[in-house]
Amino acid sequence: MLNAEHPSVSKARLIPRKRTHDKGFYLQEPIDDHNYQYFHNPLNTCMKKEEPSDVFILILVTSSPVNHERRQLIRRTYGRNSSWPFDKRGEIKTLFISGVTDKSIQEVIDDEAYRYGDIVQEDFTDSYHNLTRKTVAAFKWASKFCRHANFVMKLDDDVMLHQKRLLGMLQDQPALNFSTGEVMIDIPVVRNASSSEGKWYLSEEYYPNQNYPPYLVGACYVLSSDLVEAVYHTAVQTPLFPWEDVFVGICLQKLHVKLTPIRLFLRVNYVNFVVNNDTIMVSKMKHFAVVADISPYLMELMWSAFRVETF
Repeated sequence: MLNAEHPSVSKARLIPRKRTHDKGFYLQEPIDDHNYQYFHNPLNTCMKKEEPSDVFILILVTSSPVNHERRQLIRRTYGRNSSWPFDKRGEIKTLFISGVTDKSIQEVIDDEAYRYGDIVQEDFTDSYHNLTRKTVAAFKWASKFCRHANFVMKLDDDVMLHQKRLLGMLQDQPALNFSTGEVMIDIPVVRNASSSEGKWYLSEEYYPNQNYPPYLVGACYVLSSDLVEAVYHTAVQTPLFPWEDVFVGICLQKLHVKLTPIRLFLRVNYVNFVVNNDTIMVSKMKHFAVVADISPYLMELMWSAFRVETF
């Protein structure tokens, strides 16, 4: 619970660096050892009778504290373990990752954590500028409390899953040194602050490289648990970067991981995909294991159309 002795904005526990040269990357950011406290920690999620349970996929959803309705939708759909067919490799567990916010919203988070036991919340401020910390929080939790899962799927709360395609995609994949998602290669750094992409502007002084390293689009990707643990330990020794997916890409590059692209991931807002006919829209979605950047309404439609019947 949030109380008067626990400020909503945690004290920074940072190792300051004015300028860091890190294997080709110049970053004017501190290193964050990510020593934050848990407000909510469902540490027994991946346990059964004090022993590790079989977990095939651990789904970690980064969610803003205000997005209560999206979390409820996910709990009704892929977030229910019972909504997945039995798999001898283990269960599919879903948790939500969040930082802290104002008192009124915190009361909602406290209630959800009590009712559902699926909230991981650390005491950093939940904001757009802290998405990197939120992703590191997800990797930290998986490494400490669910290291035995085969795969960890990190996704946003505006993503819907096509169960059969996702399970098929991972069916024969190795549970070691595995990564997949939408891979971005040779993406140029935005240098014009007044352009339509000015939101992602970075100065040459801040980041002199002209292109980003290869990275997995942050809306959704899958890593084997060994890579999640390795990325976490690398992240707490790497200067922070404002874009969380690029930051994870920097960590993976330091680990010499070659990213595996796959065509089963779709971001609706970044392609000419949206049509006014719901039936056609959902029909187009059937070709993908993951569809991101969609409304709760379309998430419900997609789930209803492609869910696996388990009863």
